[in-house]
Amino acid sequence: MTNGTWKGSLGGYSGADAKCNADGKKPKGSAAGAGKTYKALVNGNNATTYGVRYYRTDGLTLIATATGGNLVGSSSLSNAINSASPKNAWTGAGNNCSTWTSESGTSISIGASTANTSSWWAASVSSCSVSNALYCVAQ
Repeated sequence: MTNGTWKGSLGGYSGADAKCNADGKKPKGSAAGAGKTYKALVNGNNATTYGVRYYRTDGLTLIATATGGNLVGSSSLSNAINSASPKNAWTGAGNNCSTWTSESGTSISIGASTANTSSWWAASVSSCSVSNALYCVAQ
């Protein structure tokens, strides 16, 4: 989960991925996931691979075993992505901000980072003009 937040004009999928890779919260040093390339976990970006197990940055806490490109979509997780501080993240579960290139648009799905129910993916909706974080996964 990124420290930074952005409006819906992320620069498309490649811009969202670049934000994940530039964010200061990604693992460093010998931490699990350090030195890897990251993709934004937004609908349609195919960020996860079927059957791969994804963990929090501690490298120990399983989030989920992916069932497709959007991790598990609206299914529940084994553990929440972020257990400490609640934050909303863009997911675009049912709609996106013109494929993440616009700040106009409403009813865009956002996920709740501390949820392990389907709310991790679609807790509520946001306007593209509001800033939200990104979920990011190592490749």
